[in-house]
Formats: sequence, structure tokens, C-alpha cells
Amino acid sequence: MEKLPWNLGRKGLVLGLIGLITLVSLVLMGSRSAQVRLFQSTATCQFSSVPYETGFPDEPQVYGSAYFLLLEFEVVRSQMILDPVIHQLDLTSQLAGRFNRGQKLTPDQAREVLLRRLKVSLPPGLNSHKLEVTVASEQPNEASTIANAIVLRYQNYRRETLQQRYLWSIQQIEQKITLARTNPQEFAKSLRGRPSIEQQQAYLQELVRKLESFREESASPVEVVKILQSATPAAERRWWRLERSWFSEIASQLSEGLGIGDSFTPP
Repeated sequence: MEKLPWNLGRKGLVLGLIGLITLVSLVLMGSRSAQVRLFQSTATCQFSSVPYETGFPDEPQVYGSAYFLLLEFEVVRSQMILDPVIHQLDLTSQLAGRFNRGQKLTPDQAREVLLRRLKVSLPPGLNSHKLEVTVASEQPNEASTIANAIVLRYQNYRRETLQQRYLWSIQQIEQKITLARTNPQEFAKSLRGRPSIEQQQAYLQELVRKLESFREESASPVEVVKILQSATPAAERRWWRLERSWFSEIASQLSEGLGIGDSFTPP
């Protein structure tokens, strides 16, 4: 029997390895949405329909509008919300035993675990102005604690954002009033058209009125996000779909099998 040339045998081996890796990839891709039974806890928050002004001319925006709620999905899942929760609850240590062989996770790794166990959704019903934050965990108390911490951090974030909006508006108005009193000609040029002196005075009075109004509102601002229902520990496990990144999953499992690289295993 005639032997194949050495280079053809090598190519066959390479093609075989590529085929094996492809097969493993397809299997793992099939499990990227694997379902597991976990305890799930949900906290519900609601937005007030109070408009706020962003400057002149006025640009009102209403908390709780459909467009606003869609944007808030990503805000709740963002690093500025989740990282303080991870730090507050020490999740880099708390999750280490389950996902990193007892070694402390990095904040990025802890956030990756949390994102795969976090769901932000709209409850049934039109114009409810509500968001539901659900967290899944092997431990019922952990699920409810994390869900409540996320909603509370989000509430504080929205409160801080509104306060910053008031401060910005107050600064803008104060600058216009100062300009009107120190340099009336430049103030008149900053206005649209060619307003008369009486119109300029009327506009100045309106600025003063808005300044006083903003100062009063900023002293006791309306609570934009209200927590309607805190999360409580679940009594039983339910099916939960783990949305995984198949590429990071393959890399993690291959490196673990070869004994190289990071030992972090996505959940």
C-alpha cells in the first residue's frame, strides 16, 4: 500500500483538528442559552410623570415615557449601576467559590456573572411607567439582596441626575440674568429677533421667576423613581435562561482543559 506524502498527512491532521474544534463550538453554541433552575427575586420601581426643563428654549422630557423606559433598560444594566452594587455587596468575594475556584473575581468578572443573572423587563399593562428588576441565584437571599441593591442604586442615580439638571439650569439662568443687568446690549443680541425694551424687561422678569422656581424645586425635588415592591427571597427554584457568550465559553473551557489561562468559568 502506497503511503501518502508527509505534507498531505499533515494537512489531514490539521483539517481534522479544525473539524473537531468546529464541532465543539457548535455544541457550545447550542448551549449558550442553557436553562438552569435558580431562585429568582423581582423588585419593581415606578417613574413619576413629572417633566423637567433642560434650558432655554424649554425642552420638556417626561420620566416614564416609552422612549425613556427603553433607554433605562441599558442604564440599569450599565457599569455605573452594577459596579457600586458589586462593591457594596462584595460580590467579587461572594461569587468566588462558585465561579472561580475560590479565587476572588475581578469587578469585570463579577459584572459578567451578574449580567447573565439579571433581567430588566416591563410589567404587563400599557403606560404603567414601571420597570421590573429580576435577579437569579443559587441562594434565595442573595437573589433578593442583589435585586434590591440594584433598584436602590438606580433610584439614587436618578435622584442625583435630576439634582444635576436643576443645578445646570440654575447656572444657565443666573448667567442670563447677569448678562441682562450688566450688558443690556449683549443681552438683547442673545435674544431672537429684535425685542423691544419692554419685551426684554418681560423676559428678564420671567427668568427671575424661573430661577426662584428652580431653586425651590431643587431644595425638595420630586422623587423620580419610587420603589413599589422590594424583592423577597423565593421559596422555590424556577427555570432561568443563561444567555452566554459562546466565544468566551469556548475559550474558557479550552484553556481550562489545557491547564492554561484564566481559571474563571462563566456561569
